[in-house]
Amino acid sequence: MKFPHYTQLEARDCGPTCLKIVARFYGKNYSMAELKDYCAVTRQGVSLQDIINGASNIGFDTLSVKLTLDNIKTIPLPAILYWRQEHYVVLYNIKERRGKRTYFISDPSFGRIPLREEFFDKQWTNNENAGIALLLEPTQEFHDKVPIPTEKNLALSKIGSYFLAIIKNNRFKSALSLFLILVAMVGTWLFPSVFRKMIDNGVMAKDINVVFYLLAAQFIIFVSQIISDSISSILLMQINFKVSLQFLVNYLHKLIRLPLKIFDNRLNSDLMMRMDDSDRIQNFLSHHSIEFLISVLSLGIFSVLLCSYNVFAFLIFIVMSIFSILWTLLFLDKRKLLDYSRFTAASETKNNIYELINEMPEIKINNAHENKISQWEGLQKKLNKINLEALNLNYYQLIGANFFNRSKDILITGLCAYFVIQGTMSIGVMMVVGYIIGQLNTPINNLINIIRGLQDAKMSFDRLEDIQRLDNEDVNRNTVLKFSPVHSIQLKNVSFKYEGSFNNNVLENLNLEIPVGKITAIVGSSGSGKTTLLKLLLSIYNPGQGSIYLDDVNLQTVVPDSWRTRCGVVFQDGYIYSGTYAENIALADAKPDMVKLKYACELACIDEFIESLPMQYNSRIGRTGANLSGGQKQRLLIARAIYRDPDFIFFDEATSSLDANNEKKILNNLNEFFKGKTVVIIAHRLSTVKKADQIIVMEKGSILEQNTHNKLIAAKGKYYELIKNQLELGN
Repeated sequence: MKFPHYTQLEARDCGPTCLKIVARFYGKNYSMAELKDYCAVTRQGVSLQDIINGASNIGFDTLSVKLTLDNIKTIPLPAILYWRQEHYVVLYNIKERRGKRTYFISDPSFGRIPLREEFFDKQWTNNENAGIALLLEPTQEFHDKVPIPTEKNLALSKIGSYFLAIIKNNRFKSALSLFLILVAMVGTWLFPSVFRKMIDNGVMAKDINVVFYLLAAQFIIFVSQIISDSISSILLMQINFKVSLQFLVNYLHKLIRLPLKIFDNRLNSDLMMRMDDSDRIQNFLSHHSIEFLISVLSLGIFSVLLCSYNVFAFLIFIVMSIFSILWTLLFLDKRKLLDYSRFTAASETKNNIYELINEMPEIKINNAHENKISQWEGLQKKLNKINLEALNLNYYQLIGANFFNRSKDILITGLCAYFVIQGTMSIGVMMVVGYIIGQLNTPINNLINIIRGLQDAKMSFDRLEDIQRLDNEDVNRNTVLKFSPVHSIQLKNVSFKYEGSFNNNVLENLNLEIPVGKITAIVGSSGSGKTTLLKLLLSIYNPGQGSIYLDDVNLQTVVPDSWRTRCGVVFQDGYIYSGTYAENIALADAKPDMVKLKYACELACIDEFIESLPMQYNSRIGRTGANLSGGQKQRLLIARAIYRDPDFIFFDEATSSLDANNEKKILNNLNEFFKGKTVVIIAHRLSTVKKADQIIVMEKGSILEQNTHNKLIAAKGKYYELIKNQLELGN
């Protein structure tokens, strides 16, 4: 039995892909989504401990060992190897012949490859004395455990369902396009018969009237083909635009519904590259689907015509065409590997160039341009190498296909010439056979392109399905929070860590009550877990252990949007979108309420600045307009939170970039706005927190102190240490 192999979908999927390969070897077919969840894949990829955790979850006993090259032949295979100190591969066989060993590995980024001992040693041990291997042995739990079912040929079935949906949603245009295409094709199918009669009954019989009649018929056929082709092309283009837009809309809707941890764990460029994948699927559905229908019809009709004229010519055509298609199929596996490699390399290159452009000020002030360009050049060379391999592969395919096509033409031409000389075939039939062969070459070439296009579409669909299979953030959340008052917010034994075995707990066993209708301030040194706590309260993340309650309702059962609708938030790294001031403040409203907008800007002390601009609230900001200072940005974010008029307000260092005068004005305005609202503020400045009803002091994810400002000062504990150097303490 051939050893199983799977290709990683993304740059950091090598670990779970190796686990998938080993599990498949032992008879279990796990989906990548399930294994990535077990291994907790992050932007940093996976550590060996993550793979061990994932393997344990599906029932493997594991042992990580450090081995020399001589010892590796004694271990049970397959085993997962830590490759080049940055990658994971599966070693599945070792063969020895004439004193030389060959090592067979399954590399998720490249394929199955045999390696000579010296090359294997260099890549595995990285020029050290030993390398790391993970040994896996299936237990009874592995054999008993049933993988989450995955639909076979999911991509192909989904592609088919999308095609049917396109036809259903565009019935009239699709039917009319198909009818016009058939009209054009009928003209093409009639041409051989007309052409043969013109040669045999007109030219050879020297009857000019027959020639004129048949030329007129050809002209009519030609004009009808032009008209039909033009109209059908316009209709298909209109359908194509609709399909393209719908694909992107569906993908973006799915992205927006995903939990935030997905964006934490994946490169943004990986997610953006999938938009190119949606284009590939759309192009396949809107172009190749019609092309396939035309090709099949043409192949059938012209094959019947060719067979009626000469059976031997038809047999030569069929045999050589089969060889041509088989030649193309030989390269599909290699094309698949190159496509996955291209996706990974292109994602890394795009991510690098985004950073290069977006962080240009940082690069300039650190004089790092040469190093950054060199990094990009290295990634681009890697991508160019993959593209060159793909071009060479296409070239080899083209050479083989052309060889069989030209051989077919030569053989059939020679055969027809022989029959003409023998008197069993007329000149007209010979010329018609040549025409039919030319017409048959087109659908054969189209079918070859369709096979390749289907493979590309399937790979793209697999990558999109990797996103579609992810659970939305509201999965298993059925409680829609009504706009009735919430009387308490309680955290009970809450702990949390970010994914990845290399991450420790950020929050540790928190027990806390946040009083409703009052102000709670959270202070602590950097990295103490303040912002993470805020994100848990907003249901952006779920606690790893423990629960957060709104009265007696567990926040993890609440539909996130119904909770966040009642919240106004200012994060320290809040984003300003390209657009106008009005659009940025009234972010969720297509048409801003100008009364609420101006009131929010007045409280945030940014109204005078905006109204001094020529276009006032319609002035453009963000990447397509003016840049804002840090203080202006924070005031605008505060105005955005006020505009929502929320019941619950969460501020994360919302005034850290403001000067003392503006901060004092805004805090005075907010004190009035905060009345009756539940407010949670993260801040370092004493001026921001000292009037809070309760102050929470955090350190290393735990609560050290909790009381009012005056009582915490009197206790002279951690809070006193944090703020003792601030000027207000002397007052």
